[in-house]
Amino acid sequence: MRIAGFLIALAASATATAAAGDRVLIDPVEFMVAWPDLVGREVVITKGRIAVASDQFMLMKLPGGTVTLYPPWDDRDDLRPLFEHCTSVLTDDRC
Repeated sequence: MRIAGFLIALAASATATAAAGDRVLIDPVEFMVAWPDLVGREVVITKGRIAVASDQFMLMKLPGGTVTLYPPWDDRDDLRPLFEHCTSVLTDDRC
């Protein structure tokens, strides 16, 4: 989910700010290997699934592991579908 990918940059470093032209499009396996090099950059993960969503944190499942995402969120309006479909143990494919 593209929304979750934008949140990965925030999970990598809560204090880092990505430059406008510093966006990285990456597949999940490559992210799991290369994440230390991506700190401070805006990252879009091409595939992934949000397993749990709350205003405190989110869990994104990727091949090879689970990534915990923490606020601040890039655009809170993008969180609506996550809060609608991904807030319980039984989530659906929209996560």
